[in-house]
Amino acid sequence: MTPLRYLTPLLLALLLQACAGPQTRVHGLYLPAPEASQIGAEAGWPMLRVRLPDYLERRNLVHRGALGEIHTFRHHVWGERLHDGMERMLREQLAA
Repeated sequence: MTPLRYLTPLLLALLLQACAGPQTRVHGLYLPAPEASQIGAEAGWPMLRVRLPDYLERRNLVHRGALGEIHTFRHHVWGERLHDGMERMLREQLAA
């Protein structure tokens, strides 16, 4: 009986640790921004459209390795669509 008495808390601790996986981190290109239509109209620029390669059009962050291979980070995601954030940041920088 004594070994079971010590084994139960150990198994419970292992079970709880297995349930606790890494948390997802959310990343973004955040700065306070005026309305996109106002920026383009005030500056006299047409609305900007950013086109990204297909491998970047995903929610997860992507990293290119030293040999050119593409790696996706499972627990790191964008807080907004990347091309939307890039368009907004580009308009803000051009308006400044």
